[in-house]
Amino acid sequence: MVDSIWRYPLKSAQGEPVPRVFISAAGPDGDRSWAGVTADGLVVSAKHPRRWGRLLYVLAMLVPGSRGSEVHVCVPGREPLRAGTPRPTLPCPPGSASRCA
Repeated sequence: MVDSIWRYPLKSAQGEPVPRVFISAAGPDGDRSWAGVTADGLVVSAKHPRRWGRLLYVLAMLVPGSRGSEVHVCVPGREPLRAGTPRPTLPCPPGSASRCA
């Protein structure tokens, strides 16, 4: 029996519970579909906690958008972002604003 399913859209960030999700051979749909990348092109990971441990406080959610699913990223103390955009232009999705503060 499965009690809950979680998806982690951004590598090393907090995830979200999902009521249902398609699971392929590659895993849950949208899971770890995004990763932070340094200016040098290196993928960031909380496996290196001294440098990237703060990723564990970041919340990422996959939400429906006008062009398919979008990843919304909430960093404590900052305006939320849509993955792939340079500026914080989106509010937190409903029900998640308290987790973004």
